[in-house]
Amino acid sequence: MAGGKRDLVVHYDEARQEIVFYSTDSSKTEAIRAAEFGGCRIRVSHLKEKSPSDAEQTVGGTVLAILDQAATAKTGIRDYAAEAEKAAVEHRAMLERQVQVGDVEASYHLAIELHYSAIKHGSAADLERAGALFDAAARAGHPDGIRATENWPDMRDSALRLIQRRNRG
Repeated sequence: MAGGKRDLVVHYDEARQEIVFYSTDSSKTEAIRAAEFGGCRIRVSHLKEKSPSDAEQTVGGTVLAILDQAATAKTGIRDYAAEAEKAAVEHRAMLERQVQVGDVEASYHLAIELHYSAIKHGSAADLERAGALFDAAARAGHPDGIRATENWPDMRDSALRLIQRRNRG
């Protein structure tokens, strides 16, 4: 494994119930990293704030949760979907508290959460509030809030079509 930068590829072989780790040259994963969503990121500084055991547990738990999310045959180690839902509820409540005290960054992130929730749950009210929070973030000068507000008409119209389709079906 000597040489340049290497990436780790984690594969869950459901048929054999094995998790397989591959180390490969980073150049071989460029296309994957470019095509896939932004990836799940854990800042090393966040891990360094924990004990070594807790840091390792955080990384391991994250890997298992991601593997289970897309698996047909779950690992059965935990109910990661239920834990993720609980964490999402707690995260949204934290954002709500931060918005109440004027946190612009929280306003932007809560708007993202509400936009997703509007589509997932078919809620026009969540969509309307997302737009208002994007506007508030933009008025406060948040760069991503400004971009979201510029794109809001298309984002809103697309979400409304999905909401209508969801609520019809």
